[in-house]
Amino acid sequence: MTARPTGPDGGRRPVVVVLGMHRSGTSLLASLLQAVGVELGPDLLLDQTPDNEAGYWEHKEIAEAQEAILSQLGRTWYLPEGQVPLPAGWWRLPEMRPHRRRLADIVRRETSETVGPWGFKDPRTVRLLPLWLDIFADLGPQLGIEPVWLLAIRNPEAVAQSLAKRDRMSMAAAQLLWLDHTLDAFRYVGDRIAAVVDYDDWFARPLATARATIDRLGLAWPADDAALDAAVGRIVRADLRHGRGQQPASLLPEVRELYGLLRAGAPDAPPADAVRPLIARLDQARCLLAGWGEYVARHPEREAAMQRLGRDFEEMRGQFQTFRAQAKADIAQQRTRAEAFARDHAQLQELYAVLDGRRLAAEAEMAALHRRIGALVAERDAMEAQRTGLLNELAARQRILDQVMPDPARALDDIWNSTSLRVARPLQRLVGGRAAVERPPTPTPEDQARLAVALQQGFFWNLTGPLRAAARLLRRGRP
Repeated sequence: MTARPTGPDGGRRPVVVVLGMHRSGTSLLASLLQAVGVELGPDLLLDQTPDNEAGYWEHKEIAEAQEAILSQLGRTWYLPEGQVPLPAGWWRLPEMRPHRRRLADIVRRETSETVGPWGFKDPRTVRLLPLWLDIFADLGPQLGIEPVWLLAIRNPEAVAQSLAKRDRMSMAAAQLLWLDHTLDAFRYVGDRIAAVVDYDDWFARPLATARATIDRLGLAWPADDAALDAAVGRIVRADLRHGRGQQPASLLPEVRELYGLLRAGAPDAPPADAVRPLIARLDQARCLLAGWGEYVARHPEREAAMQRLGRDFEEMRGQFQTFRAQAKADIAQQRTRAEAFARDHAQLQELYAVLDGRRLAAEAEMAALHRRIGALVAERDAMEAQRTGLLNELAARQRILDQVMPDPARALDDIWNSTSLRVARPLQRLVGGRAAVERPPTPTPEDQARLAVALQQGFFWNLTGPLRAAARLLRRGRP
């Protein structure tokens, strides 16, 4: 079991360095490290591409600095000269000093701006380990930091298939690159590799692989496997897994042997004695091919071609930067528009809420008015029915009155000039005064009829009733 990576004194902060060949799951491992508390810096290469849909998770400045180092040394990892050994003691060359200072400054800045563990991932790191060992030897005591090395591996057949598809690289060249990158890790830090993390294990045993990696780093997060399982589930996606490598016989013998050693011991690194023979065989092959390799690396035609490629690359890089800046400006503009739209939408929602409240109040008021109108209509109908009844009653009385008193004016004259009222007038004057015996005006036939009826029903008419009866008897007795 490899000791936990806390440094020789047990108190230094870990700087987690992810090593591994391109297309070997270094991006997935880096994203998992950030999810469990390892800071990777604020400026990461997270742009999604068809070749890496979840982003590269590389520290942008470190990746640019290491690419500049390889370029100055005449090496491009994916071209044939990428397999040519770097010059002896290359990291001590004067032209490497600016690059060394730049990388050291990045480490100082990032570790000063973070509290917990910090780390970075770049597949180029494994080729430049002598430089990094010098940097950590100087900065370790100053900053109280200690590098912790993680090695990401993947089935070399799957790696070669991915490189053949993306970079049109031959399967043999891709396998040699995998062998070279992986053995470089053991050549320089083999006895200090904290964990070997196999890409295929993320899909076969995701939770166990994550827990083993965290334990090797000495991280306390998370204590709850449910939280870790949720984090792993967000990162390890089967739809992003392309190619698995199912024909081991197609691998070069040394490649197959090294991958077998790594798989057998994972997450522990294989013993140095088991890997050393492979390193010796590779070094022997390099010595045999050293002259040819330098010739290929330094051939004039190749140099001219590289210069052209460099110019084309810089032009494309400038175009890319322009497009990227334009895209960022467009995104910012769209974001501004979206924010303005969101504000307008919120204002409209508030206005809709006010209008809806007013609508509900108006509907309630209209309902109350409808109820009031209904009550008034019912009251009007009742009064109309009452009026109709009164009119009918009045008409009935008028008919009776017409039958009893067809000529009200004449009846009033007859009653007013009758003997009964003339006889009673002196008595009326004594009781009611002169106004009581004055004949009132008779404006209408109806008033005349009512007055005639009132006179007939009055006190003095009844008082003179016996006189009228006696008069009728006298008239009957006449011959």
